[in-house]
Amino acid sequence: MDRIERPSEVESATILVLFGGLLHILFGVNFHMRVAPLDPLFSVFGPIMIVLGVLSIGACIGLSQMNSWARKLVTGVGLAISGAHILFGYYLMAAVSAIIYWLAISQLKNVAFNDDSD
Repeated sequence: MDRIERPSEVESATILVLFGGLLHILFGVNFHMRVAPLDPLFSVFGPIMIVLGVLSIGACIGLSQMNSWARKLVTGVGLAISGAHILFGYYLMAAVSAIIYWLAISQLKNVAFNDDSD
């Protein structure tokens, strides 16, 4: 298997998004097991965080293969995660998520990917 040459910006963004994805999976599992049984209104928040965390890890796979769709997925997942945190009232976690994904997106801004058509 050939090694894909990746700029250091892509590697650092991949690490940031992987960290964010794992953080949100753990947050979603913890939230779903502890808070959701007490308040049925919040029972949907844990699975949303788990799904968005899995999408973040999928974006990491795309970033490591230098696919341009991964950059768009990172942007969408970052916005969705921060929006979900704000919607459910977790403002500190929204700020942490926004910083993680903003740093990743700013790393990817000037990188040319394999299948860039735009």
